[in-house]
Amino acid sequence: MVEVPSVCYIIDHFCDEVDFFSIGSNDMTQYLYAVDRNNPRVSPLYNPITPSFLRMLRQIIHVAHERGKWVGICGELGWRKPLFTATFGTGAG
Repeated sequence: MVEVPSVCYIIDHFCDEVDFFSIGSNDMTQYLYAVDRNNPRVSPLYNPITPSFLRMLRQIIHVAHERGKWVGICGELGWRKPLFTATFGTGAG
């Protein structure tokens, strides 16, 4: 499960160790922006549909696909159709 942004920079190293990747979009978003989605004072800032988050997803998916690995999206981004539609072009399942 890919849940922390730092993995984006070393995803190629994990490709030799796993058969597939699942991206935990809730935690990934929270850790990328340092925004607690359960804290009402800052939760309005929690948004997985931003250029930086989508670029990070594309990077993970691109490298994983180059190495023949399947990538799935879990969490809110995976089950909410409008959010998933925004990432449709990334090649994730």
